[in-house]
Amino acid sequence: MSVALKLDNVTKTFTQNGKTIAAVDDLSLDIQPGEFFTFVGASGCGKTTTLRMIAGLETVSSGKILFDDQDVTNVTTQKRGIGMVFQDIALFPFMSIRDNIGYPLKVAGMPKSQIAQKVEAAADLLSITDKLSMRPTQLSGGQQQRVAIGRAIVKEPKILLLDEPLSALDARLRTEMRTEILRLHRRINATIVYVTHDQVEAMTMSSRVAIMEAGRAAQVDTPRQVFRAPRYESVATFIGTPAMNVWDMQVTGKAGQPVLQGGGMTVALTREDAAALDGFRWVRMGVRPAALKIVPQDEADFSAVLHLREPLGFEDECHLETADGTDIKLVGRVPDTLVEGASLHIAVDRADYCIFHPDTGKALRHGLAPLTAA
Repeated sequence: MSVALKLDNVTKTFTQNGKTIAAVDDLSLDIQPGEFFTFVGASGCGKTTTLRMIAGLETVSSGKILFDDQDVTNVTTQKRGIGMVFQDIALFPFMSIRDNIGYPLKVAGMPKSQIAQKVEAAADLLSITDKLSMRPTQLSGGQQQRVAIGRAIVKEPKILLLDEPLSALDARLRTEMRTEILRLHRRINATIVYVTHDQVEAMTMSSRVAIMEAGRAAQVDTPRQVFRAPRYESVATFIGTPAMNVWDMQVTGKAGQPVLQGGGMTVALTREDAAALDGFRWVRMGVRPAALKIVPQDEADFSAVLHLREPLGFEDECHLETADGTDIKLVGRVPDTLVEGASLHIAVDRADYCIFHPDTGKALRHGLAPLTAA
């Protein structure tokens, strides 16, 4: 079966002050038909430039872009068969919602009767049939975004491109629209390529995500795998809120037991894990805040003082400090009797921590996976 979208060694360079800068650097990946694929990363990572090249709004410096095995690298935007929604909703304020949604079909010369039929179908999908006679200024931000999506899907595009479509909405509307977009995706089974800096959007909506860094995909995987099995420290600390705790740890032994030691902590290793770290004097250890547990003293890996407690409802986010001043975050259900200044005994979940190469940041052990050779 052919892939819906293929990026084949795609590179985009710009010249700035006489220097050539690669905004996207030799990017290759396949997106399957019906997949919800998200590019996520910090500002300047190349995610929007990638989307603009897919859309035909930016030229490709080298490499190829293929839709259904057809090379579209030099095909104009209008002929790519795509739908686009951007952060700037850009509706025509003087047109009705009906005319806004139907505008691309009108430009394409479709008969009025067909346009009316397709507009009604798109409006029904997005639950805005009762808004068709209104103007954009009469709608809420979320409703306006639905109209923008309706205008994109009314052409029945091969691929739907969404560039930060929710970033201008407030938190409540963003949550509502995430659900709406997911429902729409399941109903029309379209291939969606989504761009966002918001990891919550990426993790909750996507079939797969590409974590973009400096124009490259640091990891392409399912949201669950990216969270549980990050391939690099940079991926591990980007995904997850609060961010993963990461410390420099010395590989050593204590009373014949292989341990990682540093930051006021001593964490025992299994002999299998220790053997895989043979030759390393130092590593970086990463632990998600939710993988730290308050335990009795005889079960603890280290002790820490509770400095700040932030109630999150069902659980708390706790800011801790070890004896040597290392800051740590723990998330979990904490007894109400614990007060700031209390000394806590903490254990690391042995099934759920990461070890990273001290220089390259590459994962030597991640999540539930065993250690591998460097």
